[in-house]
Amino acid sequence: MLLIAHHRVNGGVLLKLKHELRAPDGDQLLLRTVRRIVRAGCRRVFLDLAQVTDVDAAGLGALVFARNHVHDTGGTIALLNPGQRVRRLLAMTKLYSVLNVVEANPLDSSSMRSATADRVKNKGPSLFGQPVLLVCS
Repeated sequence: MLLIAHHRVNGGVLLKLKHELRAPDGDQLLLRTVRRIVRAGCRRVFLDLAQVTDVDAAGLGALVFARNHVHDTGGTIALLNPGQRVRRLLAMTKLYSVLNVVEANPLDSSSMRSATADRVKNKGPSLFGQPVLLVCS
């Protein structure tokens, strides 16, 4: 079961994914979360994949949907710290050419500066389970 922790960051949100990004639940949870975040006005999204243990085709599709949905609203999205299995799948499917993948510590300000030109600042609670509506400035 996929768990998502939300961390407000400077002008956006960091989503820390944990466990499996697979159908039928994990991919749908990510899709709902991204839709809510975009609807709340967030235009910068970071998906930390460091603790994702498995991804199936539906999970890859959810990552592409998230990228397209955020980009369609004028935003940016980055995938952070994909594990070996996720990196291998991204390479096999050629999604590295579509998705912005950053292999760095998401809380390391120098790494984030190179990806976003801003320093990440943790602000607010971390909630697992159901997505929450976040208001971004």
